[in-house]
Parts: sequence; C-alpha cells; structure tokens
Amino acid sequence: MSNIQAYFLTKGTFCSLDLNAVAEEMKHPVKVVSNKSTLPTDPNILCIRWGCTSTIPQKKVVNKSSAIHEVFDKPSFRRKLYKQGLAPRLFGPTEIVEEENLPVIVRPDKHTQGQHAYKCDSLSQLYSAVCKASAASPTGSYYISEYIDKVEEYRVFVVQGRVVFMCRKIPKSINEVAWDFSDESLWQNTRWGKWPEAVCKIAIEAMSLTELTCGGVDVIVDKQGKPYVLEINSASGFYGFYMVSCAAAAFDYILEKGKDNITVPLNKKTSWPYLKYIHPAIEPKAYIND
Repeated sequence: MSNIQAYFLTKGTFCSLDLNAVAEEMKHPVKVVSNKSTLPTDPNILCIRWGCTSTIPQKKVVNKSSAIHEVFDKPSFRRKLYKQGLAPRLFGPTEIVEEENLPVIVRPDKHTQGQHAYKCDSLSQLYSAVCKASAASPTGSYYISEYIDKVEEYRVFVVQGRVVFMCRKIPKSINEVAWDFSDESLWQNTRWGKWPEAVCKIAIEAMSLTELTCGGVDVIVDKQGKPYVLEINSASGFYGFYMVSCAAAAFDYILEKGKDNITVPLNKKTSWPYLKYIHPAIEPKAYIND
C-alpha cells in the first residue's frame, strides 16, 4: 500500500463494493481497507473514514470519529437538528405524548433503512410501538417523533458543504411509513436543473452542524413543499455508475485541493440555482463567490 495517496476505511466489508467502484474511477491511487485487516502505516496519506471510528495512525482524516459518533446517535442528533428548525419534532424522554400530538413515529435508537418504524394514530398503538421499539434496540432505547406526511424523499450527498449528487427515493408503496430500500424500491438520480433549492439548502445546513466533510443527508418533503432532515449517513451507499463517478470526482478534488468547505454564494442571482450548491468537481461552472 506504499504507493497510495488515500484509503477508505470501512467497518468490515460494509459498502466495500461501492467504494471499490469509486476507487477504480479516481485519478489518484486509493484503496479500500477494512478495519479488520492491516491498516496502512504511512502517516502522510489521507484516511477517509466510511462510518468507521477505529484507531488509525494517520492525522490527515476525512470525517472525524467524533463526528461519526455524533450522527450515529440518531435521537441526540435529531434533537440537535430539531432545535435548529431542520427536523420534525422529537419528544424528549420526560415529555408526555398527548392525544393532540398524534400521529407520531416510534423507532429504536439504533436502526437501519426502514426497519422498525411504527406509526401511531392512538395512544394504545403508541404503547405497543414503544414495547416493540425497545425490544428491537440493543440498548432498549427508542425515540418518538412527529409524523410528517411526506410526498418526496431525497438522499443528498454533500462533500465540503456542496452537493455532489441528489437522488430521489422511489418506494414500492407510497403508503408505507418508511420508504425502505428493497428489490422493489430504488434511488433515482435527480438532474441538476430539477434539484429543489430548499432541499439543497437544508441538506447543506444540516451538514454544517457537524464536523463531517462528507455525508448522505436524508430529506423528506411534505405536501406543502416544506423539507425536513431525518438523518445524516456517514457511510452512504452509491446507487449506480453516475453516483460512483461523482463521488470519485469529489474525492479527487479533496486530494488535489484540500478538504476545507466551499462557501455557498446564497446571494448570487442566477437562472440556474443549482450552480450555487453543486460541487465544483462535478460542474466547473459552479459559483464559488457571490
């Protein structure tokens, strides 16, 4: 591994197929390394943590372990988002959910994709859901949040405070509480000109609350067009070659120009709003300054 400039650090083999595809598309020599294997010892190469917080010998890091821990604590980070007006209401551990607060969603504190999401329209359903969510959690903990009747859901991959790609979730059934990713549902790339500006803004704002350099921000939109952030994924997947190639370009950019965030020129007047948000590695015409 002495000739590599960077490596993706994964937890076991999680996302290794996606990341190997990204590494193959990059101009710079990069490897995918599991935390279960021998890690590179060269202190001068860049480690790109992919949801993995294992101890490493490098000081040059994309995604600090503390930032990964923060977003992985879903109830705590959701509360942080809610306080900034970015997420649905999260009920505190001492708050009592009243009839007028219904419907609500109950989930275990640790969950993946759409598993164990319970919509409660009555207090009796709430009691049952709390029992199920507690049983599904390794810690016995759960959280209760406001139910948003969503009409759209997006994954926004943000690197250095800029959007690299945006994809829209196409569920197998719009009536499901969680639009889970399965063989019957998919992520569909959203073309630049179709990027909802409000979704771009809220995803970037959510990332600014963390010390993550890159992450997949899950955003839902209600019937009134209002967006809400659900969570940030520090080990986002890539669903197709276009997304892989975009990620490769963004990480090449970091290796060439550094990992500092790129300012979004919100006051820029333009007929193409996406140019204010898109990462310059994806579109060289991206606006950098107001």
